[in-house]
Amino acid sequence: MVFFYIGVVLVFIGLFLYTFQRWLILNISSLYTLEDLFKFRRGSPFFYKLGGYICFTLGSSLMILSFVFSEKEVPPALLSINNILAESIFLSTVWDIFLGGGWTVVFLFLAMIFIGMSYRIWLLFMRLRYINSHRYITLEASIPKFNEKGPEAMEQFLNTLIKTYTEPEWTSPDWVDVVFKGAVPMWYSLEIVSIEGEIRFQIGVPVEMKDIVETSFYSAYPDANIEIVYPGKDHMFRIPDKYPHDYFKVWGRELFLKNRDIYPIRTYPDFAEQGNPDSLNGLFEVIGKIDRGEYVGFQILLQPVADTRWKDNAERLVSGNKIKDSLKGDVEKKISKNLFKCKMRILYIARYNAYRANQVKTALLSALSQFSSGVNGLKGSKRYYTEIYGPARFLKIFSGIWPFSSMVKTLAGARATLLVRGYKMRDFSFYIQNSPFILNTEELATLFHMPTKHITSPKIKWLDNTKVEPPANLPLGERI
Repeated sequence: MVFFYIGVVLVFIGLFLYTFQRWLILNISSLYTLEDLFKFRRGSPFFYKLGGYICFTLGSSLMILSFVFSEKEVPPALLSINNILAESIFLSTVWDIFLGGGWTVVFLFLAMIFIGMSYRIWLLFMRLRYINSHRYITLEASIPKFNEKGPEAMEQFLNTLIKTYTEPEWTSPDWVDVVFKGAVPMWYSLEIVSIEGEIRFQIGVPVEMKDIVETSFYSAYPDANIEIVYPGKDHMFRIPDKYPHDYFKVWGRELFLKNRDIYPIRTYPDFAEQGNPDSLNGLFEVIGKIDRGEYVGFQILLQPVADTRWKDNAERLVSGNKIKDSLKGDVEKKISKNLFKCKMRILYIARYNAYRANQVKTALLSALSQFSSGVNGLKGSKRYYTEIYGPARFLKIFSGIWPFSSMVKTLAGARATLLVRGYKMRDFSFYIQNSPFILNTEELATLFHMPTKHITSPKIKWLDNTKVEPPANLPLGERI
């Protein structure tokens, strides 16, 4: 009988590890050592789930063996433990019910969980292997200083990405690849970064999509210039991976919507009606004022919506009068345009002598609040950010006393490492597995577009020389 009780404990431990792996990653550890050892990026969810699966399988096996050999003599080494457990009325009752026929229900339940776990573990492994096999590159875009093409041009670019998404086979895997090979649609990353006050515009793309993205961008912004940011110059490779760090401190968080994603945020036509010709002017003013030794990054991950389920559900809500009449027009306008699944992150990193997170984060969140409409807007996550959250917050009360001070520093560093790694990997719900939300092309173009001549910030990296076509009679040598 003692094996049965041990098996029950292992089953519960396994279910806890498997089910609450996201909480464990956020508050305990992200298993960085295992990730580095197996070279398995974004592997923390997999390792926690695998550990839970092993514990659950071992516990279930012990329960079955204890039932099969229940009539056998208990080994002398376990006899004393068995006698102690037998004195418990509750445990003895559970055992009697199990032997009296409850084992059939228990075994059936365990078998169903085992089959489901096995498939999900295998599918997660295949998906992570598929995602990690795709390499991303960083493209940096610049525009002449007197650019007049605003968010409308960016919306044109995003609409083109939607069209190219459904055509190439690699971006639109069929159901066989999705179910059995772990294939998932890849995503893009739109980033506004400020490196010591110099504002740059970057796009993270899978290397296979580089030519398509460049062609689409030049179609929307003919006067722009796009260059590959090679690893030696890519700021992503200069940001430290692990925290606490000897020289750098970090603040950051993921951004969510304040309300359901069927409701739109404030978009660029609203800004124009209120006399603000460029919706990013406020954000540029903030990130253009950071100084030497500081870095700010605003990241938007977007994945084209592969089916119409979300739009169909929104249309049913409108037609079923489950939305206020005053909001139906806003919802209908949102679902009339192309849609993306999105995730957002904002990050501030600075050297210790330049770190001023309180001022910077207040200014950043204030700038982002400009995108709030009457029904929706952006807000910082209460869970996915660098500050300590949850039950561990009580440790901060004793943060001046050892060992609590060390625990607070280590835990805050683990959360910072998690967010920074997700930012650098441009991770889309596979590392900390947070659900994305839906934005349409107009909303995205409001949050990310190339600067126009109306921008007042002097710190933007403009294109110095406009590209022109060579003259038709330009003499060319025979050898190039």
